[in-house]
Amino acid sequence: MRQNRLQSDARIAATINRLGHRTAHEQAWTAARVCSIRNGRGILAYREGERQERGELTVDEAAAVLKVTHTTVLRLIAPCATGPRCQASLPQCAVDHSRGRSR
Repeated sequence: MRQNRLQSDARIAATINRLGHRTAHEQAWTAARVCSIRNGRGILAYREGERQERGELTVDEAAAVLKVTHTTVLRLIAPCATGPRCQASLPQCAVDHSRGRSR
């Protein structure tokens, strides 16, 4: 579950609940329940600013950097989505895509 490193426990709980999943006892997910599962499996918690420190961008942030739409970024990264995208690799990915090459 990579989502743990991208979102807080509260946000993960909200996503799980929105998808309609319940606990084994049919209870809604809470940040505390997500934290308990995460800790039990030795998964590190999300830390505010961690994604930025790794140089990762959201699709919206990438669109702003490249001055294109959200949809255009999704089209650009689809052929070269082999791992985390960082700010430095996005322009090269766009260039490669425009030349008909995938990474």
